[in-house]
Amino acid sequence: MKETLDTLRKKGYLLAIGSSSKNTPFILQQIGLAGFFDAISDGNNITHSKPDPEVFVKAAQMLRTYWGGMANEGADTFWELYNPDNPNESPYGGTIVLSYCHAWSCASAYFLRKYYQE
Repeated sequence: MKETLDTLRKKGYLLAIGSSSKNTPFILQQIGLAGFFDAISDGNNITHSKPDPEVFVKAAQMLRTYWGGMANEGADTFWELYNPDNPNESPYGGTIVLSYCHAWSCASAYFLRKYYQE
């Protein structure tokens, strides 16, 4: 299982999990899979249990809202902090989103956009 998840991660897939259990993060931690998922929808954020698709729909919405929202705001690398309800929120108390130590990872995307346009 870890090998498959690792392969999907390396290929750039965003991964989500949907479970009716209310202790999904704990279970994932116990089995060594906690770091593989970009979104976790579980019994804590749903009102209808399986077989209702709500848990999976919410997982997909989490991916779209968080990761898609960051991209829609112009991110070319993952930001250190992103709050979809307040995109200007910063861990530094201002409107700066990235710390300078994270900015290096933006350089390749910047130069590709600037100098390699079809």
